[in-house]
Amino acid sequence: MHRTVRIKLTVPSGADSSFTETVSQFKWAANFTIRAACAGRDRPITSDRRLHDLTYHIVRKKTELQSNLVIFARYEAIRVLNRLLATESGQPLSRIPEIKSDYLVYGSRSATFTSASASLSTVDGRIEVSYVFPPDTEGTPHQKYLTNDNYRVTGATMHPRNGDWFLHLGMAADKSSVKPSSRTGLILGVDLNVTGSLAVTSTGRFIESADQLNHRRNSYEQRRASLHRTDTQSAHRSIASIGSRFARYSSDLAHSISRQLVDEALNYECEYIVLEDLTGINDRMSSHPKFQHWFYDKLLSCIRYKAADQGLKFHQVDPAYTSATCSRCDSTTTNRVEKQFECLDCGYQLDADYNAAKNIGLKFVRRAQTPHGGRATRRLALKSGSVNENGEYTPTSVEA
Repeated sequence: MHRTVRIKLTVPSGADSSFTETVSQFKWAANFTIRAACAGRDRPITSDRRLHDLTYHIVRKKTELQSNLVIFARYEAIRVLNRLLATESGQPLSRIPEIKSDYLVYGSRSATFTSASASLSTVDGRIEVSYVFPPDTEGTPHQKYLTNDNYRVTGATMHPRNGDWFLHLGMAADKSSVKPSSRTGLILGVDLNVTGSLAVTSTGRFIESADQLNHRRNSYEQRRASLHRTDTQSAHRSIASIGSRFARYSSDLAHSISRQLVDEALNYECEYIVLEDLTGINDRMSSHPKFQHWFYDKLLSCIRYKAADQGLKFHQVDPAYTSATCSRCDSTTTNRVEKQFECLDCGYQLDADYNAAKNIGLKFVRRAQTPHGGRATRRLALKSGSVNENGEYTPTSVEA
């Protein structure tokens, strides 16, 4: 069980310059490691041991960073390199990446954390900072995780923003400390899409428009390309600014969608949230694939942890034929025109994504066979009832 809590810091007078210099040296160390990994090679070095031997002593000599910060700067370099390699499909790197954001990564040897403060390594030694809590912490992540004895801080990243400093605290808890779900076998099937609605549920909920997200992305790309052609210092500052705004918008959207899905599952008293394996969705992302992969990975992560936080179980199923099968009669003799689905055998007609969401849930219902040949008690939640693996419908009083 992992969570992230963002908290503002109270920094002692005069310490701001120490953190600023530490961030600068951390970024230099990470970028130096990236350049060393790429120098004279078609494929960069991504082995931690090899990069340690190649860069550690040089970075220690050229910076004032504590040893653990040097190590985490190297980890950041490896992360950036691996992320770029994943988009290059086995080809030589088209460019040498560079970390431009200002941040620090802290581990247990470079920082000490309590529920109200932290002691952080800098180029000027350890500095004590205090957390700034909101006036009312009831129901906030601060109360649920930071001051919860079941969770512990595993590390943090420190970010400057508009003259203030923030810690993004990584929290972890044992699964045994999380209250298990008291639900009774109901399943919410969810279909995620790159067009139409970003998420559609087996209960008939259509969440957010993919068109709006794609439009924002296209506008951002066009604006960024125009600024790149200008190639002035002001233009590059504008690129960073609009990039940050779009990244925050995308992250907020992922959190909003995941929250709505979890709320939908709770409203229908579901025990499970079930999606298709998102590996397949990457193949359908021809528009801005790097962003789309990031967004759906982010969305999946948000759904996972928000579901777990509410005691809901999260599962994925094979996406094969979920869009081509009739969710009423299981026929694959079907017709799909844009977003409309029609079964040519039984005549069933409905929205294609809604049909897929039901099929995703039904796959998990049918996977519940016990070793003795019986079946577990699982049912797919629908708009005003539920259905079992045999297609037997049970109405309820639930209204969408």
